[in-house]
Order: sequence, then C-alpha cells, then structure tokens
Amino acid sequence: MSKSVAIAAAEEYARVRESPFPRVHGRPAWKDYLKLKKHAVGVLLESDVGYDWATGATGTTYGLMGYVLGAVEYEDITNIPQADYDDSMTKPAMYDTSINAGTSNYQRDKKNKIRDELIRWW
Repeated sequence: MSKSVAIAAAEEYARVRESPFPRVHGRPAWKDYLKLKKHAVGVLLESDVGYDWATGATGTTYGLMGYVLGAVEYEDITNIPQADYDDSMTKPAMYDTSINAGTSNYQRDKKNKIRDELIRWW
C-alpha cells in the first residue's frame, strides 16, 4: 500500500530541509553555480520516486537528478535516453478513459489506484 500524497510530500520536505544549500555570498560565480548544482543532484539522488526511468540498466537509482541536469547531461551520465522519460513528464489524465459502465467494481478500483499512483508520481 502506498503512502498518501500528503504524507509522502511531508516526509520529502523534511528530508530536503535537513540538507540546506550552501550560501552564496556576494555575486554568484560559475563555481558557485556548479557547487549548487552538485548539491541539488546529491539531494535529488536520494529522492524516492516511482519512475521507471530513474533506474538505470545496472539497477542504479538516479532519483530526480534529470530535472536538474537536463536531458543531454543526464543521458551522458546515466545512459538513459530522453525518450524513456519524456512521457513521465507529461501530466496524466485525471481519470482512466478505459473505465466504462461495464467495468466491474474490482477493476474500477484497481484502475483508479494505478491512475492515482501515476498522478502522485507526476
């Protein structure tokens, strides 16, 4: 059974807050950008996600670092092509269009739970 969205979000918020970003004093330089980017990737590697594309062929989990690095750099590091995760970044429909009047209650509940998980991870 998955956690509710509110509980998962609260836990993730607390986890990220435990690792504050380094301060940048004065005008940011390129090295400051790289330091912040490295820190963000470190935080996002630990993210608990349900995306299939966040796990490489060797079983290594990459969390949400694709959101920080961008498609080209992410693919260079992970060997996961952009086509594998583009679909996950589009918002899923709010309801399953395959549910109709003939759908059994069991199938309806099952499809709704799957749709809820898709919406949660989106």
